[in-house]
Amino acid sequence: MNYALLGRLSVIIFGVVLLPYVLNLINRKFFKTKNKSFFKVVKFLRKLHKPFGIALIVLGIVHGYMALRSFRLHTGSLFYIAILATGFLGGSFYRLKKKELFVWHKRLAAGALYYLLG
Repeated sequence: MNYALLGRLSVIIFGVVLLPYVLNLINRKFFKTKNKSFFKVVKFLRKLHKPFGIALIVLGIVHGYMALRSFRLHTGSLFYIAILATGFLGGSFYRLKKKELFVWHKRLAAGALYYLLG
């Protein structure tokens, strides 16, 4: 498996990880649906959130090493640091149930999206 394929896979996984939040945000701001099928999809995506987030962290390390054979500071490593911090805050929220941690988890996810698109 080459590093380009791992990079694309990481982007797809990142999209799946972000999807529950994005769907809920769109529903809350625009559609306001109460459709049970919609909420079943969001619930399924939420179940994928944690394992896919962990997979994203692992894939980031493997992809970065395969691409550069060392650690150098560039947009990919900034994206990885943002993903790592987001995962740390998400795990901390899961264990401690402090709302501030969840707010920062979402903010850092937006920062990671910025690094991905930027």
